[in-house]
Amino acid sequence: MCCRGINIVGRQTTPCQASEKYRRPDGRCNNLRNPEWGSTNIPLTRVLPNAYKDNTRLPRVKGVGGAILPGPRTVSVNCHGPSDERADVTLMVMQWGQFLDHDVALTPHPSREFIDRDLELNGAAH
Repeated sequence: MCCRGINIVGRQTTPCQASEKYRRPDGRCNNLRNPEWGSTNIPLTRVLPNAYKDNTRLPRVKGVGGAILPGPRTVSVNCHGPSDERADVTLMVMQWGQFLDHDVALTPHPSREFIDRDLELNGAAH
């Protein structure tokens, strides 16, 4: 897990000003205590170690005791139950969920390289 004040990718931490009128396009300084959290090209940190079938990327099909694991749809239905259409929810809720999913799923992996280049906003580098 990341801790406050730790430079998580080995690059210089961006100084943040609470008085800045606009947010930065790369997401830096959205969190003044942890300026790099949630910014572009910052990988997420694992809470638990991975448990892949091949120790790198293949999903497990058997549990610790050797029993076959249920598929994702079975888990979802059992955790959430059957769904009824709700009149108070529109398709925008699904779109928001998909946006969040893609934001998390497409977050860089810690071992991947990225371009560490400042963006210019009104002629000033950030």
